[in-house]
Amino acid sequence: MLYEYLKENYIPGEPIFTGDIDIPGITEENLRYHLKKLTDSGTICRFEPGVYYFPKTDIFGER
Repeated sequence: MLYEYLKENYIPGEPIFTGDIDIPGITEENLRYHLKKLTDSGTICRFEPGVYYFPKTDIFGER
């Protein structure tokens, strides 16, 4: 649910501010939980508290 929302609305390298994420029915606590899971799995990266991004992949497949 959150992953699909982020993929539809953000491109790699674009900052994702937690305050800008508006998904009906998801609480702030639940949002933080899912962002942590996505960060731990390497799907997104955390720049600083409250700011995330999809990593860019270069021509060698490295982030």
